[in-house]
Amino acid sequence: MSKTGKEFRPPQIDTSFRRAATVLAVDFDDIEIMLVGLGGTGSYMAESIGRLLVVLEQMGKRARATFVDPDTVEEKNIGRQRFSRSEIGRAKAETLQMRIAGAWGLDITYKVARFDPSMVTLDHDLTVLVGCVDNAAGRRAMSAALAAHNRYTTPPRLWCLDCGNHEDSGQVRLGSAAKAHLLKGAFPQTSICQALPSPALQSPELLKAQTVEQKSRRMGCAELAAANHQSLNINMAVATEASDMLTRLLVTRNLKRFSTEINLAAGVVRSDYATPEAVARVVGKSRLYVTATTTRHARRAPGIHVQIMTAAELMEADADTEFLT
Repeated sequence: MSKTGKEFRPPQIDTSFRRAATVLAVDFDDIEIMLVGLGGTGSYMAESIGRLLVVLEQMGKRARATFVDPDTVEEKNIGRQRFSRSEIGRAKAETLQMRIAGAWGLDITYKVARFDPSMVTLDHDLTVLVGCVDNAAGRRAMSAALAAHNRYTTPPRLWCLDCGNHEDSGQVRLGSAAKAHLLKGAFPQTSICQALPSPALQSPELLKAQTVEQKSRRMGCAELAAANHQSLNINMAVATEASDMLTRLLVTRNLKRFSTEINLAAGVVRSDYATPEAVARVVGKSRLYVTATTTRHARRAPGIHVQIMTAAELMEADADTEFLT
């Protein structure tokens, strides 16, 4: 008993990181990263993706990227996004493609258009959609792409990493399964996770226009920031977390989380880790649902090879990719 007469209860310690499985995408020799939205967060992500392509090529992979955005650089973007005054009036997608592909000799293409699910063709071993849009319509289009291409319980070849933010807070969510049944057998072993609920399953509100969006459909990140509705640094913080998740998924292959939330005002970062319990909770299922390998496809788990890096290998990979994060 404490001095107040109340029973003392020690603080609960979250051990889910120690118990988390490693999120493993399919083995790949050929990969495409499609970045959708090149504004506040997307312009920072573009450079991170460029650095990631360099490292993947050094690993012997065929790596390419596509930048997708319909907008042009405006005066209000300067200082808030990764553009200069000399680029005002140019398409954002083309501007960043020329800058990054030209600097490092990378295979990057661009589309000055709104994202459409038909842009995803799965012509590569693995495709990752990185969403940095500030509207529900763009997220619905990316969710539709996941639903169209990931329809079976085989290890997915399309993943989606969604980035979003509010005034002082933001979130990054990684997933592959647009429907709950695609998570059956997502954990073929307790140490391996081969599928995750899509960002839309994790946060269904992402697909609905929020009050702020409804009132200011034409107000982007730069205008919100200029009106003191958005932190100057939240986009960089979200991009940093997203870049780290991509690096761990594709390079070091030691990713153990699928969702991260940031609050700059409080100085807090919180993550959800890839445990069967956490994944099952998202879709309202039991632990057995995501661990039982009852289908032929889930038992074989084609394309997934267990290759956990040794401590020495991780140190070497960290040295090679330190600048990515």
